Amino acid sequence: MVALPQPPSAPSIRVVAPAPGRTVSLAPGSHAAPVRVDVQRHTAGWNWRLDKPFPVTGPAGGAHISDGAEVVVRDFAPAAEHVIYVALVDEHGDMLMPPAVDATTFLAPPVDAVAAAAAAARVAYVSTDEELHILRADGSNRATVQPDTAIDDMGPARWSRSGRAVFAAWTDGDGHGGTPGRRLFVTDASTGVARLTGSAIGVSHPDWAPDGNRIVYAVGASIETANSDDGSNRREIASGGELSRPRYSPDGNQIAYLDSDWRHTTLHAADATGGDRHAV
Repeated sequence: MVALPQPPSAPSIRVVAPAPGRTVSLAPGSHAAPVRVDVQRHTAGWNWRLDKPFPVTGPAGGAHISDGAEVVVRDFAPAAEHVIYVALVDEHGDMLMPPAVDATTFLAPPVDAVAAAAAAARVAYVSTDEELHILRADGSNRATVQPDTAIDDMGPARWSRSGRAVFAAWTDGDGHGGTPGRRLFVTDASTGVARLTGSAIGVSHPDWAPDGNRIVYAVGASIETANSDDGSNRREIASGGELSRPRYSPDGNQIAYLDSDWRHTTLHAADATGGDRHAV
């Protein structure tokens, strides 16, 4: 990708790690890569996207980094070449004019098929003493996880490629505004700790975006997405009716969901940004 020339005084962004212009192989078993940028003459933050270039004008899309110069990109497709694109945005999330962009390419390692299948066969459940347990389907590798608040009535867990689980569970709200309800929880792949994600109450049927950085879920009469790290940047994808069971497409560009009424249930789809809603 060729960056457009910038005037000397124009804001700029440059990928400094991984080094641009060459392919970087990740360590075997790794599906996370730190990306560090150098930003000059700009304070409104920057966005990044995986395997999808930014538009020249208008809303940039992608994930926004408001503070800092580094992001860890997770959940790559194995044995594939990927490109991380970065761009400066204004306070509304739109591309600058002229655009300030850069990109870097890296190679994700292959995954042993047997090991991947074994790792994917996992179960998570909440015991009667409100402890979260994660184990393999054969009962081995049991781990007890301590959530950051008491939980009960846990829904089915969905697993990311990096081994994180997302699920909805009931919490009485202690320490989180005092409002009881079903909230999102995400487990940490390294520590195992389940942390509360975001402020949405009454959620169900969460699912991971392929890159692991967004979560889609049903809440009330809507389908929403949010950042997986902290539940921020909530975005309504569809609303109205009885909407449920959202799922990302393999490329992450669309979200499918069910729309039900008293007569029948139909399958619908929408762009992951919330546009082009239609029956399938």
